[in-house]
Amino acid sequence: MYGHKRIYSVGLIFFAIFAVLAATVDSNFVALCIFRALQGAAAACTVPTAYAMVGVGYKGQARELAVAALGVSSTTGAIIGSIGMYIPNNQYG
Repeated sequence: MYGHKRIYSVGLIFFAIFAVLAATVDSNFVALCIFRALQGAAAACTVPTAYAMVGVGYKGQARELAVAALGVSSTTGAIIGSIGMYIPNNQYG
């Protein structure tokens, strides 16, 4: 569990750092793409290790429920994020 927790924590930290850097870039498209790619790589470290931590930390039916909760939350987040992209933002007109 120690290795999984470390990779998960480092992935979250780098995800946050690259999210802030991507949010601050306003006129450089290449830098934005690089920061978003690095953000995706950091996120890719967190998903498998989250499942690994669930596999190590839970047993039996609790493990099944925890894996189901991870699947539901990731799917729900993707749906809500996709819907949120289409809500008009009055800040820009």
